[in-house]
Amino acid sequence: MIFEEDDLKWQSLIYEMIRTGKVDPWDIDISQFSQEYLKIINKLKELNFRISGKVVLTAAILLRMKMNRLGLEEFLGMIAEPEEDVEVEAGLDEWNQEDPNEVEQRIDQLAKQIKQTQTKRMVLDPRLDRMRERKVTVFELMGALKKAMEVDERRQIRYKKEVKDRDDSRPDFNYEKFDILGKIKNVYDALKIFFKKSKRNTVEFTHIVPSKRKEDVIWTFVPLLHLANEGKIELIQDKPFDKIFVELKAKDLLDKTAKE
Repeated sequence: MIFEEDDLKWQSLIYEMIRTGKVDPWDIDISQFSQEYLKIINKLKELNFRISGKVVLTAAILLRMKMNRLGLEEFLGMIAEPEEDVEVEAGLDEWNQEDPNEVEQRIDQLAKQIKQTQTKRMVLDPRLDRMRERKVTVFELMGALKKAMEVDERRQIRYKKEVKDRDDSRPDFNYEKFDILGKIKNVYDALKIFFKKSKRNTVEFTHIVPSKRKEDVIWTFVPLLHLANEGKIELIQDKPFDKIFVELKAKDLLDKTAKE
C-alpha cells in the first residue's frame, strides 16, 4: 500500500482499489466493492493506521446499499432529505466518529455484517428484485457517497438541534445546594450554647428555630434527625402533630453543662 497516514481518506482507499485492479472503475459491483473496501480497512487496522470516522461511515453506507440491493438511483432517492415538517431521525450511523474506540468497534461490526451477507441467502419477491439498468462508474459512486455523507451530516445537525430544543423546553429545576454537614454542626453548636445558658437539657423545637420560614424549619429539623441518629439528642413527641421536644443525650456535654 502507498498510503501515508495523513493522507488516509475514504477517497484514497477507493483510488487504491482501482490502482491495484480490485474493482472495475467503469462497472462497479457494490457487493464486491464493499467487501474489498472493508478488507483494506482491516489491513490498515492491523498496521495501526489511524482510521477516520468518515472512512468507516463510507463502509456503513456501502453495506446499506449491498444489503438492500440498491441501485445508484434508488440509493440517491433513499437518502433524499425529509420535508421540513417531518420529524428528523438520527443519521445513517449514530456514533462518535471522532472516538478511536467507537471507530474500531464499528469496523468490527461492519466486518461481521458483511460476512453474514456473504453466507445469508436473500429471498426477495421477484417483483421487487432490483436489476441494474446500466453500469455505474466509480465516479458516480463516489459522488453518491459524498452526497450521502453531506445529507447525513445535515441530518445529524438537525437531529441534535431538535434534541437540544426539546431539552431546553423542559422545566429547569434549579435546586439550591446545601452543606448538610455544615447545617448539622451549626444546629448542634446552637443547642450547646442554648443548654449552657439555660442550664437545662430539654427544649421545645420551636424555641431553637431561627424563624417561622419554611426553609428555617426544615433546615433545623433535618439536622436534628441526624443528631438523633448519632445518639447526641433525642426527639420527643407524645402524639402526632403535638409539640416536639429536643433532649440532650451527649454525656460529655451534659457533664460539662452540669459542672458549669
